[in-house]
Amino acid sequence: MLPASLAAPAPEFDIGRVVVIILLLLGGFFQWLVNLWKRKRAEAEAMQRPPPTPEELEAMERAWQRQTGEGTQVLPPPPARNPLEELLNTFRELAEPETVAPEALAPPAAVPPPPRQVIRVVEPPSPSVPSAIETPAAPDEIVRRREPHPLAVSLAAIGGLRQAVVLREILGPPKALQSPDDHLI
Repeated sequence: MLPASLAAPAPEFDIGRVVVIILLLLGGFFQWLVNLWKRKRAEAEAMQRPPPTPEELEAMERAWQRQTGEGTQVLPPPPARNPLEELLNTFRELAEPETVAPEALAPPAAVPPPPRQVIRVVEPPSPSVPSAIETPAAPDEIVRRREPHPLAVSLAAIGGLRQAVVLREILGPPKALQSPDDHLI
């Protein structure tokens, strides 16, 4: 037998907690019984009611259509877009050379395009000034090309965005000094 000092003390039995738990269980049981009784009574009343007339059915259908808006045309939600894909498409558009559509440069349809003209310079030619200046025959020959920005070219390349994110992580401010909005830049 163990000495009295080494024996574990007997757990205290709290009758108040037991009574509260029993009361909660009884309350839940009675609530379940009341809900069951109400459901059975509603089902019995529904069985005793006569079926709706065709006029009532038509009125219920109209009310349902007004509530749900079935009679109006609802536009479908726009398809979910991937922001990364949109960003890449934007950079690809920036990297492509800009072309001017012939329709945008063409004069109105009633006026024919001017023929190719050669303008003669009356002054004696110098090495820096040409003797004749030619204009293009048709607007569709006019195409403006611009040099794509080097960043747009590198971002449009395969793995370019990944490389940009890695460089920002390496060269950017330390994590402890970044504000919550820094990831948007």
